[in-house]
Amino acid sequence: MEDQLKEIQEANPFLVERASSDHPAWNCPQENLLSCLTYLRDKLQFDFLTDVTAIDHFEDRPRFEVVYHLYATARHEYLRIVTPCADP
Repeated sequence: MEDQLKEIQEANPFLVERASSDHPAWNCPQENLLSCLTYLRDKLQFDFLTDVTAIDHFEDRPRFEVVYHLYATARHEYLRIVTPCADP
């Protein structure tokens, strides 16, 4: 998976690595989210969206982040993409 992590970062230079204790994770600017997720699906076969959830930072801005958990069914690999949301 190390080669794929490098490939992901090179193809999506706007990604910022995010601390994670279980799976590779990146912060992705909202304006790049669609292109990033499309790349991961079409080029690296992260073909299953296992979960979409959110983080509420309450006092901070931006207050909300959306978290996408992706899975590559052929390789049994997970990764996480997180993007900030505009405040309502």
